[in-house]
Amino acid sequence: MSKDIYTLIRERKSHRKYDPEFEIPDEVLGRIVEAGRLSPSACNGQPWHFVVVKDRELRKSVSDALRTPLAPGMNKFTTDCSAFIVVVQERTNIAAGIGAVIKNTDYSSFDIGIAVGFLTLAAEHEGLGSCIIGWLDKGKLRRLLNVPKGKDIPLVVALGKSNDKLSQRKRKPEQEVISWDTYKKK
Repeated sequence: MSKDIYTLIRERKSHRKYDPEFEIPDEVLGRIVEAGRLSPSACNGQPWHFVVVKDRELRKSVSDALRTPLAPGMNKFTTDCSAFIVVVQERTNIAAGIGAVIKNTDYSSFDIGIAVGFLTLAAEHEGLGSCIIGWLDKGKLRRLLNVPKGKDIPLVVALGKSNDKLSQRKRKPEQEVISWDTYKKK
């Protein structure tokens, strides 16, 4: 039986331990990427392109692009991931672009965040772990995946069969982050 959306939200966390031998079936990856593709965006601008990386050798190179000599342990866990979804920011449509100028707000960043949220919830639904990664070498990824110059790569989603234990995430108490009818910060 499938978990309801609230259970998925409660249980979803960033996973950093994966089974290095597990391969994600194409149909599962397809459903996960479809969740991102169907996510809402400002004026239906859909400012994204998802590059799914599952080839073993290419995954090693992508993993290398997610690490740095400055912090050798950073994202080391990605060597065991079964797949990556590399998010490339595309131009939005004219309506969203005009709105962004008028409101001085880059809605594309919000849209990509929403899409990645949908991707990670879909992965959780499929029984997979995920981790959203923003520490990356954009130039290296651009070269590896033939992403044209001038296009941003804001995030990468790591996927795999998690070896992490289910644990409680620490969250601020409701009364500290939620108020009704007027702003009240405790």
